[in-house]
Amino acid sequence: MRKRPQIPRPQEGGLLIGATSRLEMEFASTSLKGLITSPPNFQTGAHNAEAAFGEWNAIHAEAERVVLLPVRSETSVFRVDN
Repeated sequence: MRKRPQIPRPQEGGLLIGATSRLEMEFASTSLKGLITSPPNFQTGAHNAEAAFGEWNAIHAEAERVVLLPVRSETSVFRVDN
């Protein structure tokens, strides 16, 4: 029976010593949701805003330890009547 490989654990400061390439893609972060809402005739603006979240994440997420999650009102929000 083969032994399972040991997974490196983060050292103080969150750095992985001797990590495999698969593990180097992982990092601890805080997730922040941002609501994107727009009128039905302005979907291009909402799409551009969502793309901006992705661009920010690609550039800054790992260094800042923050991931921005776009929440579109058209797909994630529903109205509740009293």
